[in-house]
Amino acid sequence: MMSKLTGSAGRHQSTLVPLLITVSTVASIALAVLLRFLNNNEPWPQRAVMYLEFPGHLYMRALQCLSVPVLIASLVSAFANQQPKLSFRIGRRTIAYYLGTSMLAIGVGVMLVLVLRPGVGTRSADLQLKRMEMRKVTSEDAIMDLLR
Repeated sequence: MMSKLTGSAGRHQSTLVPLLITVSTVASIALAVLLRFLNNNEPWPQRAVMYLEFPGHLYMRALQCLSVPVLIASLVSAFANQQPKLSFRIGRRTIAYYLGTSMLAIGVGVMLVLVLRPGVGTRSADLQLKRMEMRKVTSEDAIMDLLR
């Protein structure tokens, strides 16, 4: 009798996570549309945008913290299940591909900087100073910086 109860709960629990993700996504979209209409399509103050962006920044950082360990664990697991000779060949090709694409990206980046010369002719230092003077730092800013 007890195993039947836990079995059905297990089936419902496996569908609960995708359902909650779908419901939260739809609720987020509805909230965004509602906030947009309540604001009469006027631009939002920078501080309000910062408060609304904060949970998203935390979520993205959590995803970044999780993705690298999961990727490395899956690579180690995949290599452990392969034959040593095949693993060596795949590893060598992977390293060669990584080095080749990195060198290509560095070369393209250097060429674009030499051709386009970004930042030349602008007064970015003056603009940066004005931005820093205009923004007042509050205790909410300090708390959010600590959590980020």
